[in-house]
Parts: sequence; structure tokens; C-alpha cells
Amino acid sequence: MGEDQLVEENNMSTFTQQSIEAIVYVIIAFLALYIIKLITDRAVKKYYQADVEIEENSNSAIALRRAGLYIGFALGFAGSLSGSSSVSFTDELLLQALDFALISLFLLSSFIIADKVLLPKIENTKALLENNLAVGAVEMGLFVSTGLIAAASFSGSGDVVDSVIFFLLGQLILMIVGFIYVIKSRYDVYEELHNGNFSAGIMFGGMMVAIAIVLSGSISGESTTLKADLIAFGESALFAIVLILLFFSTLIDKLFFPKSDLEVEIKRDKNVAAIVITVAIKIALAVIISAVLV
Repeated sequence: MGEDQLVEENNMSTFTQQSIEAIVYVIIAFLALYIIKLITDRAVKKYYQADVEIEENSNSAIALRRAGLYIGFALGFAGSLSGSSSVSFTDELLLQALDFALISLFLLSSFIIADKVLLPKIENTKALLENNLAVGAVEMGLFVSTGLIAAASFSGSGDVVDSVIFFLLGQLILMIVGFIYVIKSRYDVYEELHNGNFSAGIMFGGMMVAIAIVLSGSISGESTTLKADLIAFGESALFAIVLILLFFSTLIDKLFFPKSDLEVEIKRDKNVAAIVITVAIKIALAVIISAVLV
């Protein structure tokens, strides 16, 4: 058997093994999503039946909450799968099981964060049952943001404790950003969300996703020491808040919507179209900033 044939057979064997592992991970991810569904269904059973609300009542607000949860989990789980590992496939599965448990715990805790911390003046579940798309958009944004930060925190082969630290710091920054956004807005954000202003919900949720993208770029960068990483993360967080939340918000308003005021578009006109464009620009800028920070 020639050397070229041996190389070809080894490459084929490696490809086959990678394909099998990929199939295993896809099956695990699918089952994990179903487990997330079952856990969430049980958690909200006291208030509503998710399947009935989504399938029979066509409740889009609850669908937004659930969609954000699934996407957030997928982002976090995909992050934990990235990076090289020197352990065996079996040991890798055990490590992924730990990551799955932590990511699931963090995502499910976002229910409490959204209800008690981010939107303290709104009864989220009651609002969603009334098909309040604004609250649904905020919750979806929070879940996706949580998934982005989890993906960056658990990516690679770093220490689990460090991953948890950066995840919690990322969540803290998101809450701070939420408070700053509420304070700086010239309209009552909570009132608009409570009244079901979909444009206000899209702006709030989209803003959090943009901030999370920048934070994830900082977290997933090359690791040195924990102290140095924390300093770099703090700088990136400040960078994100100043650029995305303050500077670019004003610039987008002046350049892309010169004949209108975005806050008027939200409060008075409830202009979903204008806010979708605004959020898209913020996310686009966040992607570029994140790439620079990696």
C-alpha cells in the first residue's frame, strides 16, 4: 500500500469520525432544546400553557419569548462547542453536559431578570398573555443577548469559573445599559412597553443585542490573565455604552432620519419601520466593533 493511499485513508477516517461526532452533537442539541421546552413549560404552567397559547391562540408575544429562549440556548451551546480540545470525545461530551447545564440555568434565570430587574414596573407574564408584543420583543432581545454572552464566555477551553465570571459580568452590564437607556429616554419607556408599543420593545431589545455583540467580542478575544481580561472587558463595556447607546444613537437620528426624531417616532407614531432600520444599523455597527475587539 503506497504512502499516498495511507494518507487518503487516514483523511477519510478522520472525516468519518468528525461527521459522526457532528451528528451526535446535532442530536444532543435537538434533545437539549426539547428539554429546555419541557422545563420552560413546567415553569410557566401555573400561568399558562405555552402550546395552547402558541398553537391555538396564536399568541405572538409568547412566541417571541420562546423563540428568543431557543436562539439564546443555541448561541450559548454553539459557543461551548467552539475551540479545540485535547480530551477524548467521551470526556468532551461530559464537559459539554456541564456547559449545557450552566447555560440552561443562566437562560432560565433570565426569566427572573427580565421580570424583576429589567422591567420592574411590568408584570411580564400577564403582559405576554395579553399578546403584548413590546414586552415579547424585550424578552427575546434579552434571551438572545444572554446567549451571545454565554457563547463568548464558554467558547474555547478556558476555565469554567472564569467563564461564569465573565458571563455574570456581561449580564450585569446589560442591566446597567437597560437602566441608562430608561433614564436617558425622553419618554416613559416602561409606560410605552406596558401599553404594547411594539416599536419601543424593538428598540429596547435590539439595543441590548447590539451591546451584547460588542461584549461578546471582548470576552472571546485572546485570554491572558484574569486581571488583564477583566480590565479589557471593562474598557470594552465602556466603549460599547458610549458608542452604541449614546454616540451612534444620536448620529443615526441625525444622518439616517434627518426629518424626524426617533423618540417621537417611537412614542407618538409607533413607527416600527423606522425603529427596525435603527436597530439594524446599531447591530451592524456592533458586529464591526466586535470584530475589531477580537
